[in-house]
Formats: sequence, C-alpha cells, structure tokens
Amino acid sequence: MNSPHVNMLAILLASGLFATAQAGPVFLPGRLDQNTFKPGTNSATPCYTIRASTLKAEVIDGLASVRMLEEVTGPADALETVCIIPLPEDVAAETAAVTLVGPDGKQTPVAGAKLLTAGESRTLCESMSVATGRPQLLALGGRPALVVPSFSLRNDMTLAVTFREKVEAGDGLRSITLPTPV
Repeated sequence: MNSPHVNMLAILLASGLFATAQAGPVFLPGRLDQNTFKPGTNSATPCYTIRASTLKAEVIDGLASVRMLEEVTGPADALETVCIIPLPEDVAAETAAVTLVGPDGKQTPVAGAKLLTAGESRTLCESMSVATGRPQLLALGGRPALVVPSFSLRNDMTLAVTFREKVEAGDGLRSITLPTPV
C-alpha cells in the first residue's frame, strides 16, 4: 500500500516542480511566528528579482571559503518578508553569515539571521509551502539554511552570504557542490 507522502512525492516529481525551485535567497512576504510562516497581507509573489549573482570560492587545505553576492531588487515601498538562503549540506555552521553590502562596500550583519539545521529548514519550508500554496518551496528544505525571520525588502540591495565547507577529494580532483543559480 502506498503512503500519502510517497504519492505526493511522485506527483511533485512528475510535475517538475522540484526542477523549478530557486536557489540563492528566497524572499516571501510575511513573518515567522514561533518558527511557523505567516503570510503577509500583501503576499504578491514574486516580490523581488535577482539582478546578478556572483560567487568566489578559495580552497585551502581541503576547506572552501565561499562568498556569494546577490544583487536584489525589491519593491519601492518596504515589504516585510522572511528570507531563507539554502546552504550546502556540509557547511561549517559556525562560519555561515549574511550581511548587507552598502554602496560604499561597507558590510552590515543582517539583524536576526540564524542558521537552521536540515530538519529545521525542512519544517520551515513545509510551513511556507502550506501557507503559500507553493509546493516548490519544499525543495529548499532538508539542508542547512540561513533564515532572516523579518527582512525589510526594498529597492536595490546587495546581500553577501559567506560560509566554509569541506571539499571532497577523489582521484586527484576536488569538488564542491553549491546551491546557487547557474
């Protein structure tokens, strides 16, 4: 007998929704209330565009230091959102951070940002999926993520996401997998 979860997974895979899931930061109008997503009254999505993504990684002694810059355009008027940023599965938790980069290059830590475990991100993404009716959000869960419970999205801004992760070696090659847009 098939379980409802297996049937739902088959439906999602067949419809190709996992393939359309975004990587990089995802902003959803709303807020977190005790780790449960509450959609905002103005929940028109998408409420932003990513103008550019750049990535720099430096590998030293089997450890990659990664910096992603995400140039984002939000609405003209500030919109309260929840921001979730998926990270690689083997991220070094104590190294993950998100900052706002000003026009002068000055970086300011994003207030309230915290690292979620794979289980916590799965639970949050399930909550967001149910609240918004967007099953593709499920694909973001199940791996560590940075979350900003209350992010004021407006105009043009640049986010810097930094972290470190182990780099696997095999047959003289080193590889790293990052959840970023191609």
